Amino acid sequence: MGIDRRFWLFWIAATGLLLLFAGSYGVVETSDARYAEIAREMYRSGDWIHPQLLQIHHYHKPPMAYWLAAAGYALFGVNPFGARFFLEISVSVQLLLAYLSALRLGLGRGGALLASIVYFSFPLVLASSRDLTTDSFLCTFALSAIYAWIRYRQEGKARWYFAYTLALALGFLTKGPVVFVAPVLFALFWRPAHSAPAASPALRALAWVLFVAVGGWWYLDLIAENGAFWDYFVKRQTVERFAKNVFHRHEPFWYYWVLTPLVGLPWLALLPWMARRIGLQRGTETLERTLALATFTGIFFFSLSSSKRIFYILPLFPLFAFWIASLLGRADGESLRRIERAVRLYAWGWIVLWLILPFVPIHGVRLPAASAILAGIGALVLLGLGRMIGSLRLRAALEAALASAVLLEGASLAMAKAPQLFPIADPVAAWLHSHDLDTRTVVVYDRRLPSLSFALKRPIVSLYDGDRSLRRETGFEPDEGWRQNLYDLTRASEQQRLRARLKHEPSVLILYRKRVHERNRWLETLYPHRQRLGKWTIYY
Repeated sequence: MGIDRRFWLFWIAATGLLLLFAGSYGVVETSDARYAEIAREMYRSGDWIHPQLLQIHHYHKPPMAYWLAAAGYALFGVNPFGARFFLEISVSVQLLLAYLSALRLGLGRGGALLASIVYFSFPLVLASSRDLTTDSFLCTFALSAIYAWIRYRQEGKARWYFAYTLALALGFLTKGPVVFVAPVLFALFWRPAHSAPAASPALRALAWVLFVAVGGWWYLDLIAENGAFWDYFVKRQTVERFAKNVFHRHEPFWYYWVLTPLVGLPWLALLPWMARRIGLQRGTETLERTLALATFTGIFFFSLSSSKRIFYILPLFPLFAFWIASLLGRADGESLRRIERAVRLYAWGWIVLWLILPFVPIHGVRLPAASAILAGIGALVLLGLGRMIGSLRLRAALEAALASAVLLEGASLAMAKAPQLFPIADPVAAWLHSHDLDTRTVVVYDRRLPSLSFALKRPIVSLYDGDRSLRRETGFEPDEGWRQNLYDLTRASEQQRLRARLKHEPSVLILYRKRVHERNRWLETLYPHRQRLGKWTIYY
């Protein structure tokens, strides 16, 4: 079961597209900037165990994502490309794992190629390559575990069971117990036609010892340091995150059921029709039922959680790709023609949109002409696919992938050339530098803005005046030093403390989409000048 040469061509092109423009714009609020800044502070301090965000310890997630971003800084410097480099690599690895897994599942080299291309074409997957969070890394480890499990069930070799638990351990060190959802659901429902004898109980037990050693050491180290971490990780970050709305998110139960088809366009919109039209047949019935049960059970599970974000379901998308590739492989001529026409129409829709957008002002700002040029190139490629690719299956997959690539690169160019339309702090940092104000103390009113700290490459001071994001967890702070970076303006004593500091310390005040509350208007009187930059206001 060698790898198809066509896959290597696609994989190289896809990896190039992932890396293209990855660092062309600054880190974006909220998650992208938060993870980039935590990794920057970790890289600067050399403390790889205790993550910090804006000089206050931040233990919401294990450190794997921060380590990988910091490794990018070591290679490329502290900049957006360094922050996102291993994020792009993680998606590239997922494309390879999707191909190898589909090959092992019996889809053949053509079906495996389709699975990888379909996976690349999901907008959610490409969005995850530009938003620095745990989710893409978690998906890589979850898909690695699925691949290792397939090999183990087919071959029965202990090394694949060890690979399975090692992948789960790395995922656990990335985002905790949620790594189990996709691999366990797949393992629960998948019944291979020919299953090899299992490894001995002793070897399997040893593999789980490996899981605890690799996946649990960071948690155990912190718990040994302070027993209160046990309640924090188990109760607040696991049980309450799932069962209670501790992070004040308000998405309804149906959140994933409505959004999943949208972030999986065009395939997940077509999936109900494809499944009904193509149906089941002997030989594929077990696999496709496995994939249907695993994906829908997974979405139901995540729907029960009180904390919902669309990237949480990303590890289910390789299973969707396998399912769609299997259906495409069995579709008859008429079904394929309908599918290809629908996908081509979808691709033209995105291309035409990006051709038009640069000529339509958005909040008084025009997107760069380069976006239209990119869309024009996409149009030429789309026309070429119709002439060069005879297979309707492959053509439809490539057309969807092209549409998503145009969307990815067009959005990247827009954020690079019109950052004022997005929550990106780079224009503010550049303005402060050009006016010799970047050495002053930077005070941010009622917003947690790690993007500004990242852009300036130094600490900022945050002023809490009701914004929930600044209700920081300070119970694990070793001393009172954090108070120099966070002031609670709802308390008179804190206002006095801030007044005393600003009286003797040159500073600038930054607002993003905010107005100073009436009770704290005295802040504005400290600064004789004001500058507006899009949604930002600078007092100096």
